[in-house]
Amino acid sequence: DKTGTITTGVFAVSRLAPANGVEGVDLLQAAADAEQQSNHPLARSILHTARQARVQPGAVQNYTEVHGRGVKATVSGDEILAGRAGWLLELRPEIRAEMEAVEAKLEGMSGVHVMRRGRYLGAVGLEDRVRPNAKTVVERIRELGARQVALFTGDRLTVAKRVGMAVGVDRVEAECLPEEKPDLILRLRE
Repeated sequence: DKTGTITTGVFAVSRLAPANGVEGVDLLQAAADAEQQSNHPLARSILHTARQARVQPGAVQNYTEVHGRGVKATVSGDEILAGRAGWLLELRPEIRAEMEAVEAKLEGMSGVHVMRRGRYLGAVGLEDRVRPNAKTVVERIRELGARQVALFTGDRLTVAKRVGMAVGVDRVEAECLPEEKPDLILRLRE
């Protein structure tokens, strides 16, 4: 597993990637509004950045975590969604072109995509650091006889590939839900 094992699990906001016609501060405000009740590492990092930028999250009237997808919150009467790109595309396929333009700005980063009142606002790009000893640990696993070393993550493929290359794994499995990882490991053994 990548986050917290191969990487530190401590994320930092690296980039605000607003959609056309959206200000970065509005993207950050909506992301902070939606994520303020979440304890996910990405949410905590977004809230930390918002505090540093003096962005105050609004009062939440309703909040729901959608497993493996993101969060849905009602703040000041507005429905805000924050989470995976695929989830927002399922809900609003017509935002694909806008989202692809935003995704191009997040190459190699984890992204939290945001919609407010049905309007796509863009994504917050976050990065996690590889643990200093991770490559040595992967090499030691090989010395102990492992035929293949694989990295499993719920993160995007570009992030998984970047981390996998840095530590020298043979294979990466990206965008996995937590409950899918054990089955993927069992398939590798076949």
